[in-house]
Amino acid sequence: TGREPIEVSIILLTYFHESYIVQALDSILTQETNVCYEVLVGDDASQDRTPDILQEYAVRFPDVIKPVLRHENVGGSRNFYDLVRRAKGNYIAILEGDDYWADPRKLQKQWKFLREHGEYIGCCGKCQVVDEQGLPNPTKKLQFVDNKQIYTLDDYFERWNLPGQAGTLMFRNIFQDMPPSECSILYKAHRNVADKTWTLLLLCEGPIYCSDEVLSCYRFVNQEGAHNWFSMHYANPYRDY
Repeated sequence: TGREPIEVSIILLTYFHESYIVQALDSILTQETNVCYEVLVGDDASQDRTPDILQEYAVRFPDVIKPVLRHENVGGSRNFYDLVRRAKGNYIAILEGDDYWADPRKLQKQWKFLREHGEYIGCCGKCQVVDEQGLPNPTKKLQFVDNKQIYTLDDYFERWNLPGQAGTLMFRNIFQDMPPSECSILYKAHRNVADKTWTLLLLCEGPIYCSDEVLSCYRFVNQEGAHNWFSMHYANPYRDY
C-alpha cells in the first residue's frame, strides 16, 4: 500500500483496550477492498498491554499500521485532533479500540458511495450493541444516535444527536486544508468528547447519509474501574447536574 496514494485514513483511538484491540485491528485488516488505506492508531498513554500489541501489529504491517504512542494522557479529543492532522487520505473513517467493524466490505461500500454521491459530506450506517464478550445485546439502544436516512444541520440543531455511531462513519477529509486555528475546536470544545464537534463541522459542509446496513459493533460496558466512555460517565455523580 505504501506505493499508492492513500485514499482513506482510518483513525483508531485506544485507551486501556488490551482485551479488545486485536479484534478492532483485525476487523480493519480483513476488509475486502482495493482502496489504499492507512491506520493511524493513537494510544492515549494506556498503562496496560495496548501499546505493546500496537507495536506488534506495526511490525507485522509496517506500511499500514502507524502507531502514535503517547507518554502523557491528552484526552480523547486531543488524541483525535492530532491524528486527523496527520491523515493523508481524501476520506476518513473512525473506530475506537473497544469496538470493531461488522461488515468486511464497509470501507469499499462507503468509499464507493461517497465517490458517486458528491452531495453528501459523509455516510454512516447502523451498529450492533454488544457486551464485554462481544455478544449482541438486542435490548440496548443508543439514545444519542438518530439514524435518519438524510441527516442535515437542521436535524442536528433540533435534537443534538449523532447521525450514526462513530464507528460506522466515513467522511470527506475537510480537515486536510483547515487552518489549525479553526481545527483546534475539535479538542477545545470538550476534552474527551469530539464526535459532537466533528459532526457539527461536517454538517456545516453538507448532509450525511445513513444506510440501513449494520456496519460496526459498539461495545457497551458499564462497570466500576473500566476506561470506556460509559463506565467513566456513569461513575460521575454530577453528570446530570
